[in-house]
Amino acid sequence: MTHMQIADFRLERYFAQWEFAVRHVLGASDSEPWPMHELLALADDDARARWDSLHLGYTESLGLPALRDESHRFCSGARRRRRHDVHRRRG
Repeated sequence: MTHMQIADFRLERYFAQWEFAVRHVLGASDSEPWPMHELLALADDDARARWDSLHLGYTESLGLPALRDESHRFCSGARRRRRHDVHRRRG
């Protein structure tokens, strides 16, 4: 079996060279991981119950309704904050 040879991605190689050699990484694309017990300690009762009953599989094609509702609330708040900022700058 032959394998496809893909050239190194130069930017990725550059980051690999310096990632652990500098004090601050300002171009990181990953998050600083939290231990699961710390993350779950922040969960409310509903979120914790969802986690405890989680199964890995497919969800509805449009996404989990609770997640869509939360995304809508978050985005609606962001739009309100932007409108407020625009009016404040004009005023």
